[in-house]
Amino acid sequence: MPALPSRAIEHIPGHAVQHIGEHTGMETYATVDFVGRDTNPNAVPPIVEVDENSWIEANFWHFEEVSETRDQVVLFDDSRDVTMVINYPTDEILIYAPNGELALIYDITGVSYSLTPVIPDGWVV
Repeated sequence: MPALPSRAIEHIPGHAVQHIGEHTGMETYATVDFVGRDTNPNAVPPIVEVDENSWIEANFWHFEEVSETRDQVVLFDDSRDVTMVINYPTDEILIYAPNGELALIYDITGVSYSLTPVIPDGWVV
């Protein structure tokens, strides 16, 4: 499928983007909004897919994509030796410490998809 001009991409409704990506093999980029649960209730930044294999959380933590399926994305932050699992069916983000123990759970409050990365204002990628 030929690449769409950037102006055309801007006019595709958000609800159609995920469908387009699933059925044409086009890369889609996710923005996952979440809130903290129990141990970190004030955490509310999004995690944003900024290219095919990279995600950034809160304009600070960088993750490389290890695997991605329709149901979950597994990410790894080499600087902290931390694994993040975005589990779409359960609306949870699980953070695993370097020793493999579950350290934090976040609740997903929304997921949006786009055909180009959506970087929040003020973020440096």
